[in-house]
Amino acid sequence: MNRITNASIKAFLAFGNASIAVCEVNELARRTQLDDPARDLLAEVRTAHAQLRELFAQGLDDAVIVVARDVMELAFRTTEVLNQDQGPSGS
Repeated sequence: MNRITNASIKAFLAFGNASIAVCEVNELARRTQLDDPARDLLAEVRTAHAQLRELFAQGLDDAVIVVARDVMELAFRTTEVLNQDQGPSGS
């Protein structure tokens, strides 16, 4: 069995948190009428998450941490746009 390093744990947590954020964005998008900017951001989040999954599968811990941070930022921005699109309660 391979020894688990601190970097591996950080990468695992970063990957997990980013994946949860993407799931939450996808669920919000499913319940929201999407306009073009929201659709574009959602596609960007999904593409970044696919890249993150590939890096994680390759065991590239440092890259996972960096890309996970980017995915989280994209998920946050996408959530903001989706919430604004929902109308007065999202403003």
